[in-house]
Amino acid sequence: MNMRIYNFLRGCKHILMIPWQRGILLDAKWKKQRILAKKKGKIRGPIKVGFIVQMPEVWDKEAPLFEAMLDDDRFAVTMIIVPHYDFAASRLNEYGEEKRYFTEKYPNVCTVLLKDEADMVIDGSFDYVFYQRCWEEYLPRQLRCNNVIRYALTCYVPYCYHCAPDPTAYYQTDFFLYLNKFYCCSKDQFEQVSSIRGAEGKYLGYPVIDSLRYDAAPHSSCNVLWTPRWTDDPDLGGTSFIRNHEEILGIQDIDDRINLILRPHPLTFENALKQGWMSESEIEAYKRKVIESGASFDKNKIIEDTFLDTDIMITDFSSAIITFFYSGRPIIFCSDHEFPMIDAFKDIIGACYLAKDCREISTVLKELIQGNDVLYDRRQEVIQRIYNRGSSVDNIMRDLVETLN
Repeated sequence: MNMRIYNFLRGCKHILMIPWQRGILLDAKWKKQRILAKKKGKIRGPIKVGFIVQMPEVWDKEAPLFEAMLDDDRFAVTMIIVPHYDFAASRLNEYGEEKRYFTEKYPNVCTVLLKDEADMVIDGSFDYVFYQRCWEEYLPRQLRCNNVIRYALTCYVPYCYHCAPDPTAYYQTDFFLYLNKFYCCSKDQFEQVSSIRGAEGKYLGYPVIDSLRYDAAPHSSCNVLWTPRWTDDPDLGGTSFIRNHEEILGIQDIDDRINLILRPHPLTFENALKQGWMSESEIEAYKRKVIESGASFDKNKIIEDTFLDTDIMITDFSSAIITFFYSGRPIIFCSDHEFPMIDAFKDIIGACYLAKDCREISTVLKELIQGNDVLYDRRQEVIQRIYNRGSSVDNIMRDLVETLN
């Protein structure tokens, strides 16, 4: 397309943008500029950073940054713990596992609980506030980005690696517009964000990638991890927990050495209830069936802890592929058709074994257990080529400091 025509059409789109969209863009821009002007050059003592946490299962993305700040005198960190959001009931629960996990893991860290202190602490007590996820409907209103930005610069390290090629609508939510610091997970994501009006991003590396450490640990058994999608998405391969949860248990019959471990997405059963796919009694019956079959559910909160002892992973379209692939161990990728994905993810999937259903999963597993891993060399080549490991944590901390100087 002629560049003049392209620029003309972009201008028309802006002119025709409905008033409330223009209003949000202007409001977000003004608030981001105002909070930066309020903080810049005025910090005395350590930089005060709050981390809003709610799901232990995705803490691996921010943990390297958080723990580095704990050991750095330039920062003073606080955890703002939010109760689990019940997806089926569409409400916040009482405190439970999330509070136990974070307070036991970091017993000496200052923590803030939602009901008694969050309003008071957010109101002016932080220089930066980091978000664990970009889905604000799971947070109380006082902790949403467009409110917090009045008191602190808002920041986000993606809770998952984004693999879709054109998530334009995804980045046009209010959350991304009100972010001061969006630390993208990849160069691809940075390029996507840069094309969205109002959203701003930087690519300084991805902390979870830099923190990965795997050792070859042979087992007498073969630990097979299944990490299925929690939603049924025909546009993302078409395979999921609800489609394969019964048949997958049968792969244990292939070989006595198979130790099957299930790790459904944390919202899998709540979503199954909400969608009417399973009742509460059916969910409990299924959980018993898994145990009775000899399989088990993964008990680790952080998936990389489970990866340390995983020999083979079976999965659908998921960012878990990015962190497990670096181990060099085999992945069986489930999809019943091709669909768009970014180039780096295509390279990874090209070094995975493909399966449309449990029958094809079984065929691949038989070969792998017999030692016929024909994609081993290809995985090593892709790992060397696409994993850009560096000093993301240092880069992000330096950026935070320089912004306020």
